[in-house]
Amino acid sequence: MNSLTCLVDLYKCYEVLKEESVIFSHQGALDGEMIDIIIQLADKKLVKANARVRIKKKIINILVECLQNSYHYTASLPNEADWLMIIESPYVIVSYREDAYYILTGNLITRERAEALKKRIDEITRLDDEGLQEHYIRSLDKDELPKQGGAGLGLIDIMRRAHHRVSFSFEEVDEKLSRFSMLIKVV
Repeated sequence: MNSLTCLVDLYKCYEVLKEESVIFSHQGALDGEMIDIIIQLADKKLVKANARVRIKKKIINILVECLQNSYHYTASLPNEADWLMIIESPYVIVSYREDAYYILTGNLITRERAEALKKRIDEITRLDDEGLQEHYIRSLDKDELPKQGGAGLGLIDIMRRAHHRVSFSFEEVDEKLSRFSMLIKVV
């Protein structure tokens, strides 16, 4: 494939993104600095898209949680051959359609972690708004924090901010890995 063909294909890709009302997207490795850059860029893109201040703030807060979760929980395997694929796996897309914003995010996680995450998601999706708030407070009051960092509050906070308009999926990639995806509707 020559470079002109690649550019034409890239242009077609951007046309599809525009048709699908994609405001912002990122795919690749994350660290603290990259998360800051992504948040700043997403904020500017939302201002340019004329997002209301309240909605923009909610989207940015949810994005921070999503990106931090991807950063902290992306799989780490000792096999160097898998390392690049895994480290580059996190993605986030922000789009607007029919009076709502959507955040699609995901990354590769170990299948073992996927099973634990499924249980956690099942637990918090059964809670109503009041139950989520109580669970959030109880988690903050725990004496011991998980080794991975945080108090496990990211998903609870996302559910609270999105008023339960969140869907999750897990796709087995191979015998070691699953792709975790989360779609969040913000109105």
